Order: sequence, then structure tokens, then C-alpha cells
Amino acid sequence: MTSRSEKINEIIACRKPIAEKTAKTVEHLKAVSASLEQFRDFLPKVGEKIDNAEQKNAIESLRPDFDRCLTLSSDCQTKLRQIELRFSRPTLNIGIVGNARQGKSKFLQALTGLTDDEIPSAPEDHCTGAPSMIVNRPDLSETSAYADLDFYTKSEFLRDVILPFYNTLGLSPQPVSFDNFANTAVPQPSRQLNATEKELYKKLSDRQARCNEYRELLDAPVKHNVPKNEILKYIAQQDKKKNKLAKWIAVKLATIYCPFKIPDAGTFSLCDTPGLGDFVCGAEANLVHNIADNIDSIMMFSKIPDGSIVEPNHTQLYDLIPQAIPEFSPKDWTHYVVNRWDKDSDSALASFVKKIEDSSIKVRRIITLNAVKQEDVLANFDTILKDIAGNQQNLDETLYKARFKEVEKLVGEIQTLVEKATNVLPKSVGNIGFGQLQPLFNDVWKKVTFGLSQIVKEYRKLAEEPDGRLAAAVDEIKKSQATYLEGRLDKVSEEDYAGGKLSVFTPELQHELRIELSKAFDKLDKLFQADFAAIRQKAVDVFIAADKGKLGGIIERQEPVQWLTDMAKRWQDIDSETSEIADTIKTFATSAFSFSAYLLPRVREKLNVLDSDSSDSLPFGYASGDDWDAVRDKIESAFEKALNEVSTALKKLSTDVSRARFAMIEQFADGIMRSGSHEVAKNRWYAFYEEYRAYVWTDIFAKLEENTALRNDWNRYVADIESKTNELK
Repeated sequence: MTSRSEKINEIIACRKPIAEKTAKTVEHLKAVSASLEQFRDFLPKVGEKIDNAEQKNAIESLRPDFDRCLTLSSDCQTKLRQIELRFSRPTLNIGIVGNARQGKSKFLQALTGLTDDEIPSAPEDHCTGAPSMIVNRPDLSETSAYADLDFYTKSEFLRDVILPFYNTLGLSPQPVSFDNFANTAVPQPSRQLNATEKELYKKLSDRQARCNEYRELLDAPVKHNVPKNEILKYIAQQDKKKNKLAKWIAVKLATIYCPFKIPDAGTFSLCDTPGLGDFVCGAEANLVHNIADNIDSIMMFSKIPDGSIVEPNHTQLYDLIPQAIPEFSPKDWTHYVVNRWDKDSDSALASFVKKIEDSSIKVRRIITLNAVKQEDVLANFDTILKDIAGNQQNLDETLYKARFKEVEKLVGEIQTLVEKATNVLPKSVGNIGFGQLQPLFNDVWKKVTFGLSQIVKEYRKLAEEPDGRLAAAVDEIKKSQATYLEGRLDKVSEEDYAGGKLSVFTPELQHELRIELSKAFDKLDKLFQADFAAIRQKAVDVFIAADKGKLGGIIERQEPVQWLTDMAKRWQDIDSETSEIADTIKTFATSAFSFSAYLLPRVREKLNVLDSDSSDSLPFGYASGDDWDAVRDKIESAFEKALNEVSTALKKLSTDVSRARFAMIEQFADGIMRSGSHEVAKNRWYAFYEEYRAYVWTDIFAKLEENTALRNDWNRYVADIESKTNELK
């Protein structure tokens, strides 16, 4: 005969394949949702490019279908994750639920062997603060029991514990973070609170005032391990001396491991939930989540009330159960435990049981026991445990089938959507416009080659002429440097050269003036850069004018370097093998004539007259007794000589600058018009314009291209959804 523990282990083993299948289904659902979202986001892009009003409306009519399927998929994922976790658990979990002060803690103590030192219990106060899962571990001794603690993160704590108070009481402003809540006083109510709301406000204010007692636990590592003698201070609202505790506020779940008192108990756990009835916002919602996420079977726990009547708090608690697992009726997985205290009479007990049976509270069975008498608890719980072990597989099958029925419903909805989407766009598009490309391209090619040739001719004429602008710029620098010299020498004071210091000061001043003069001509770079930018702009203008700016369909109007860079990238996309024209365009975009690279060496060799370390330096007489005035005259003479020689050298080199500009544009034009040969280059450019014809001649080709592209993209999205839905099936 199968033992109880063997039966429970069999249930847990049977669950594992279901959990694995469920996990795979969740992944398939994620993939389906991703495809649906991509297709839905594609709809408005299609609508913008469709002129037909009927088709536009048909496309727009798909959006609610997509939204519905995505909502169903999200719901399925949430529900399947729930049963994935449920069927992955290593234990069978029985939840003890009820209002406060019903004797739940004494009941759990009788089953587990734990005491008031681990499970808080008091007849006159709310004792249990944090929910706990008590796991049967026969391999442990009573003294080696311990607990793993899961703490809220700060964001979870704010969302699940604090904000429900703010929402219920209508408090504003709401904290945006836990630290904001901890460091800011709770706002005063904006309306008159009733008595219940005032108590809620006190609870919230207490959480805020005591946050320093528990805040360090938020975001603490999960599965924080504590020994048996420390468990109470993490889950109880007060210690045994009735001193208020606060650490429980940060605890999301305490998992306690200890050996149960039930023989052959097997791998099952008891879930202790905080009693309802305290002034805590969100307590009912938290209980529902706890039941849904952690509990396989429920024991409603209640003492016999005065008058032996069924009270609203009994039915209200009962009504929460279907919210956790809607697929179950409470009578499928709930037992009602009536806790008979010593003072209760037989007639009161019988009366209360009868009234429960006659009420709307429908459960598998009603059990009566005395929670303080361990033998009574163990005997009655044994009956419940046997019933659970015999019933659980039927419950699991019911839940599994119900949840996967919703996946089947989703698959049907998606298949209907796919069928509808398949027929929205026209099946085929026309084949008009291709015969017009050749004459259009020939016109562009004629204008491009003519325009570039004219620019080459313009700069060929200037190639052997000195650059007058360079000479003017040099003269301007020469004037400014002469002014600089006088100002610098006037700043020299007697302290700089008094006594023997003149022999040290003078060479340093020479070097300073030499460096300043060298840097002064760096300004010419701006002139050269402006020249080359102007050449690039003229070339870009040729292309833009050739097709009346229609290349703007693929290349935005922008400064020439970026325009040419974008053009080169377009060429690379269609001509990655040879890349001759792309390389020509990239080189033209980055070409420059640098003063530092080309002219600076010629400038610096003329500055040796100011270099005291050079043999070309003018001799100074400070060693034989020259005074500052004599030295100044010699420095002025040396500086003037260097300035004149640099200016003369640069003006002689101005023709080189003109030649460089010509070489730059001629190299570009040859690369554009004659790569391979004139005819080869023309054919390559034809292929380029053919590739981008819909962007250049939009009025002729765009609609054709768009319709073809739209149909291809549309079909691809449909096929992707079909494929992923088949995987889901």
C-alpha cells in the first residue's frame, strides 16, 4: 500500500514534466508576442503609404485584433508562469489562512514542534507580521531548525507595502522611491478621514517613523539565513515581552526548515499567512497573491464566534480564495478547520458547524479540533493530509488543462488574425515605369559629367597662378606679428635682465619669439580648409542640380563632407567588390592641404635666426657687455629678418596651393567619370541610379517600389507569426 509520503513524492514527480512543458510554452509565447508587436508597429507605416481608403480602413481594422492577441498572450504568460512555479516546487504546500486571533499559530506549533520562540502567538494582539513557509525536514533535529529570509527590494516595498496606503487614503504627493518615503514626512490628509482611515494613517506613519529599523534589510541578498533562535524577531510584530518589532516589515517570505511532528509526513510545507483584520492596506491582495503563488491546498481556520454565527469576516475571507485560482471552486481545495477552545460547549460547536454547512461557504470537509492539544491536531490533520494527497493530482490536471485551454484560444485568435491580414494588401503590384529609367539617367549623367568638367577647367586655369589670397593672408599675419613684437619687448623690465641675468634671459626670449612666430602662420590652415570645402561644395552642387535635388531622397542636405560620406556608403552597399567609386568619393571627402604638414617645414627653417642654439642665429654681444637696448635692437633685427624670409618663402609656395586644389578636383572627376573607362563608369552609375530610382524619381518609381517592398515585408511578418504560432501549437 502506498504511503502518504510516497504519494506526495509521486505528485511532485508528476509535476516536473508539466513544469518543463509550461516553461517552453512561455518562451514560445514571448516569441509570438514579439512578432505580433513588430507587425502591429508596422501597420501605421503601411497606412501612410496606401492611397486606397478601403485598404487603409482594412489595415487600421487589424489593430484591435493585434491588441487583443497581445493582451491574451500576456495573460497566458502570466498564468503559465504561475503554474510553472507551482509545478516546479519541491514540496506540496498547505496554506493556513484566517483572521487574526483564531489560534492558527498554536495549530502550526502542534504540527511542527516549533514554539512561541519561532511562531508568534498571543490571544490579544496581531502577532504574525511576515508570511512564512514551514518546510518539513526530517533530517534536521529540533535544535538545528533555521530560516531563509527573502526581503523586499526597495522598489517592491514601495509598490506593494507603502503605495496602497497612499492610494486608499488619497495622500499626495506620493513618494517616488523608498528613500523619498523614508526621508519625507507622510503628507497630511486632504480630506476628513473616517475612523478606519485614521487607523490606516497611523499604520502608515508608523512605517515611516520606524524605517531606520528595517531599511537596511531592503535589497539584502535573498535567502538570508538565520538560526532558530533569531527567527521570531524577523517575522513577529512583537517579542514575548510585547515590545514592538520592525524587521518583519521588510520580510517578503520566511522559509523555516524543521522536522514535523507528523509521522510519514513527506515533502510538504505549511504556509503561515498573517491574519486579516489588522489595519493594513493591501492585506487582502497580498493574501490572494500568496495563495496563488505558494499554496496547493487551503485550510480556513476559525474559532467559534460568540453566538456561533457565521460572520461577514468568514465569508469575506472565503470570497478571496477564487480570486487566487479562478479555475478552482473553494470546495475543490479548501478545508474548514473549526478551532474549539476549552471554554466552548458541544452545543456551540455543533451550532456553528451546522451554520457553516447551511451557509454559502462550501468546502471539501469541516474539521473540528482543539489547537492547543497536539494529539487532537495531529489526528485531524492526518485526515486532511490523506485527502489532499488523494485529491491533488486531479486539481493539477484541472488547472493545467484550463490554463492550456487559454493558449489554444490564443492560437485560434492568431490564426484568424493571420488569415485576415493575408488578404488586406493586394496580391500583386503593377510593373510600370521601368522603361523610363534610361532617358532619365542619361540626362543626369550628361549634367554630372559636364558640371564636373567645368569645375576641373576652372581650377586648371588657376593651377599655375600664385594664390593672391594667400599673399594677403601672409601680409596680414606679418603686420600682426610686428605689432606683437613691439608689445612684447615693451613689457621687458630691468628685473628680467639685470646683471648677469641678461645672458640667460636673452636666449629664452629668442625661443619664445620663434615659437610665437611659428604658431602665427597656423592660421593659414583655415584658409586652405575653406578652399577645399568650397571645391567639395561645388562638386556636391553638381550632383544635386543634375537630378534637381532628388538625391535628397537617400542623402539629406548637409555640409559637403557628410554628404559625400553618405554617398560613399550608398556606393559600398551596391558595389562592395570593386569599391573604386566609393573610395574616390571618400578620398575627396577627406582631402586637405595642411599648413602643418606641407608648409611648416619651410617656415621653421627660416626661423633659425631666432634660435640661439643654431649656427644661423645672429650674434649677440651680451657676453662682452652689451646693455639691454643694444640687445633689443639685435632681437628686433633678427625677428624682422625671420618674418620677411618666412613671408617671402610662403608667397613663393602659393602656386603649390593652387596646384593642390586642381589636383584634388581633377582626381575626383576622373574617378567619377572614368573609373575603368568612361563607358564602364557610366554603366556603374546607371546601376547606382537603378538601385535608388524610387528615391530619386519618386513620382515615377516610388509607388511601385513601396508596394513591392510593403508586400514583401507584410508577407514576411505574416510568415513569421505563422511559424511561431505553429511552434506554440
